Amino acid sequence: MSLHSRRRILKSAAGGGTAGIAGCLIRTESGYSCSEGRSQHSSDVALNQEASWPMSHYDAANTGHNPDASGPKTEVKTAWRYRSCTGASSGIVVSNGQVYTGGITLDGRTGENLHGDRNPQSTDPTVANGTVYYTGYGLEASGANQWSFQPDGNKGIFPTPVVSNKTVYVPGSNSTLYAVNANSGTKKWEFETDGRIETTPAVLNSVVYIVDKTNTLYAVSADTGEKRWQVSQGTECWRCPPAVANDRVFLGSWDGEIRAIHTADGTTAWQRTDGIKFRIRGPVAVTEQIVLATGDRGEVIALDATTGQTKWLRDTNTANLASPVIVDDVVYVSDSPKSTTGKIFAFTAADGEELWRFETREISFGDHDQAGTFGPVVVDGAVYVSTTGREVYALIE
Repeated sequence: MSLHSRRRILKSAAGGGTAGIAGCLIRTESGYSCSEGRSQHSSDVALNQEASWPMSHYDAANTGHNPDASGPKTEVKTAWRYRSCTGASSGIVVSNGQVYTGGITLDGRTGENLHGDRNPQSTDPTVANGTVYYTGYGLEASGANQWSFQPDGNKGIFPTPVVSNKTVYVPGSNSTLYAVNANSGTKKWEFETDGRIETTPAVLNSVVYIVDKTNTLYAVSADTGEKRWQVSQGTECWRCPPAVANDRVFLGSWDGEIRAIHTADGTTAWQRTDGIKFRIRGPVAVTEQIVLATGDRGEVIALDATTGQTKWLRDTNTANLASPVIVDDVVYVSDSPKSTTGKIFAFTAADGEELWRFETREISFGDHDQAGTFGPVVVDGAVYVSTTGREVYALIE
């Protein structure tokens, strides 16, 4: 069976369970040995059960901003590090004291594996109402409510799902946006765009926003799938998921532009005009005051959310940064999976002062090394990050 034919969303119980740490050595086809389990445990993390980072960019609006969390503002250390041999190759979400990534579930306090390795996942999970949603090869957990959804034509599903108001919104591998009942897995509606969709949608105030490869931004009713408006952006923005806040949709672009678009009618409120050029691949992060974006040459830029004027620009002397997140007036950002290093940075949101940096270790896979990360999440004073070397770090002050 091909990869595309098996692409699906799986729903499974996200409850706890216990399992010992596997300590065996595993020999893979490439000939290297892998020791499964915690490779470091300096201390537990004081993680509150209510702490949550449920989606790839924190919320259904893709803001990357958690207004209720706090994170480390001084030098960090490793509380624990977990090594997976087959999983952990995706971004992280946190819910109910647990860390989900790449098909594995870890105790957020101790780093212990709660269920053992499942089917490896390469797409970011989403957690809502005690349920984990993956696209691609799903999480094979027990539970009477498990379901899968396969779009018409067996064309598969790729981007990270977004869950809002008991509905899963996810693009297929073609030009279709699907709305699926989060409890039953039945299709509620579908919407056809003019081009292929390769990014996560954003949902706010009963409207879904999506960008396709024709660089067109669409606003669609979250309840019915009826189009409200569509506007061609005239810039290469199809790689950048939209973020929605302050009655505006914020978009980065491969051309280096950042623009704010009115949610009411799709007209442009402002676009960045400072002439600083760098490619933007992922979503921006947004609060009421600022918009943050990262570039492919290591830049981090902050704009005024109302006017689009540049507030500060910092160069991390690295490249291929992942998307930024904002927690408690601190900007957290790391190298992306495409990077040759695994650095994580913290900056003040007000002026871009660097507070600390940390570097994950490089992992050898026999014929090559892996060092990039999938971007940090920040909850309850801790930073969690997964790496392309299939490791998960919990960092604390």
